[in-house]
Amino acid sequence: MGMLAWVCAGSLCGAALANDDVLKLSRDPANVVMPSLTYNGWNYSALDQIYVKTVKALSVAWTARFEVFDSHESSPLVVGDTMYILTPKPNFVYALDLKQNGAIKWAFHPTMNVPLATAQACCGAQSRGLYYAENKIFYATLDGQIIALNATTGELLWNTVGTDIVHGEGMSSNGLIIHNLFVVGNEGGERGVRGKVHAYDINTGRRAWMFYNMGPNAEVGIGPKFKPFYADDKVANPALDSWFGTSWKRGGGTTFGFYTWDPETDIMYYSTGSCSPWNPDYRREWGKYDTDANGALNSLSGVSE
Repeated sequence: MGMLAWVCAGSLCGAALANDDVLKLSRDPANVVMPSLTYNGWNYSALDQIYVKTVKALSVAWTARFEVFDSHESSPLVVGDTMYILTPKPNFVYALDLKQNGAIKWAFHPTMNVPLATAQACCGAQSRGLYYAENKIFYATLDGQIIALNATTGELLWNTVGTDIVHGEGMSSNGLIIHNLFVVGNEGGERGVRGKVHAYDINTGRRAWMFYNMGPNAEVGIGPKFKPFYADDKVANPALDSWFGTSWKRGGGTTFGFYTWDPETDIMYYSTGSCSPWNPDYRREWGKYDTDANGALNSLSGVSE
C-alpha cells in the first residue's frame, strides 16, 4: 500500500472548522462519532471499566436484530444516549435508544441497486461505517450513493451519486469529516477502475473536489506545493511516470476509508489498495525486467512496483 497526504487540498484551507463538535464529542470516550474513534485513528477507547479483572462479570443486557442477515463490518456510533447502526447491503441505518434497551428510534432504508452492487463489489461487498457531525449522519452506500441524514429524526437531508456502479465503481469506505466536507473514496480495483478520493459539502451534498490516485499531476492533485522526499518521486510526473503507457487509466489503487487527519497541521492521510490488474506484467513495458541468479526481478527501466 502507498501512503498519500494532502496538505490543504481544495477548500480544506483557510476555512473555519465547521464541525468543532466532532473534536469536542470525540474527546469524551463515551461517544463514538467516527469509525476510528479519533481523528488520529488510534482505534482504542480510553474507557477503563472493563479490563482483565472485570471482563468475567460481563453479561448480555439486550440484543438487537435487523432484517439484513449478513456479516457486519461497520462498527456502531454512539452519541449521548443513541447508538447508530449501519447494516450490510442494502445499507439500512438504525438509531437505537440506549435508555430503552435498544428500542428503535428511527430507521432509514435507501433505494439501492443491491443485485448490481453485490455483483460488482469485491470481498463480501460490505460497507465500513457511518460518521457523525453537527447532528447529521453521513455514509456511502455500496452502489455509490453518498447520503446525509438528520441524526435526531432520520430524515434524508441530501443524497448524491459519487461513483458509477455500472462500471464496477462502488463505495465501501467510511469517510471522514474535515472542516465542512465529507471525504470518501471508491472501491472496485478488481474491476480496473481508477482509485480516487472526493469531498462533499456536508450541508448541500455538492462535490467540492476530487483527486485520483494515479494519472496526470493535475488529476492527482500534485502542484507547486508538492515537495517529494523520495528520489523516485523527483520526476516530472510522479503519479504518472511509474505506469506504462495508459495503464494508469485502469490502475486500481482504490481506498476503503479509515482516513486520518491532523487538525494542527491540517493534513489528511490515507492509504491506497492494490494496483490493477494484479499481474504486474500488464502494468509495465514488456522486456524491461530480467531476473538475477536467485530468480528475483530486476528493473531495467527504473519502474518500481
